Amino acid sequence: MLCLSLLLMILTACAPGSSSLPGSPSTSAPPDSLQEAVQEGNEAYQAGRYPDAIAAYRTVLQTGRASVALYYNLGNAYYRAGELGRAIQFYEKARRLRPGDARIQHNLQQARDEVNDGAGRRPGPAGRSLAAFVRAHIAPLPVYVTALLLLAAAGAVAVVRDAPAADAPGWRHPLALTLAGAGLMAGVAAMAGSYLDAQASHAVVLTDRVPLRTSPSGTAPADTSLSEGILVQVLPPPSPAPDRWTYVHLPDGSSGWIPSPALGPVE
Repeated sequence: MLCLSLLLMILTACAPGSSSLPGSPSTSAPPDSLQEAVQEGNEAYQAGRYPDAIAAYRTVLQTGRASVALYYNLGNAYYRAGELGRAIQFYEKARRLRPGDARIQHNLQQARDEVNDGAGRRPGPAGRSLAAFVRAHIAPLPVYVTALLLLAAAGAVAVVRDAPAADAPGWRHPLALTLAGAGLMAGVAAMAGSYLDAQASHAVVLTDRVPLRTSPSGTAPADTSLSEGILVQVLPPPSPAPDRWTYVHLPDGSSGWIPSPALGPVE
């Protein structure tokens, strides 16, 4: 029982609160002006005036009241406007807040499929490593909740088995051990997801045929060029560089420099 209590205390202390999700909807109702801006954006989108819809949605975004719905609407509006890089950027933002949403996944994949990459570099998740999988598919908060529930259930089983009639200590009961093990594994997965979320930074290429330079200079040799919509990982620069250049890592393992204005941050 002492071990279970300690595990519960550790997970509760490490579990992120709702405020730790950047871009999550505000619990307070937005002012009337923001509601009007959202409604204006929806009406413009329905009427096919996609630039007007984008302007209205971005008005809300600039107030700091970002949400899954707002990112999703912006992705749809940019997609209809033919700006696939921006569409992928905001679909990715929405997906990171709600990884299991089938609509977001479908629209994101559809936008990716429409990006033509003659060099064979198709836009997609940045890498196929375990870390990339965890970042893409594990939302830490729900996993933390699952871990706490499993450990609480293990504690409940242990308490019941500690009754005088029990023939063995409750914590040694197979069901309690199974629940505790599952809860511990879920807690580790959630902490790994939280750590990777905090460490990783990604961006989307917004324009077509962006050269990947070997150094932060417009005259430096270019190893290749990147197509619009490719998701790259942003890395700390190996050496001091001008602010207008960003050092990135590609899905195939290569790295290089891209002009910062050509990238749209995802996280």
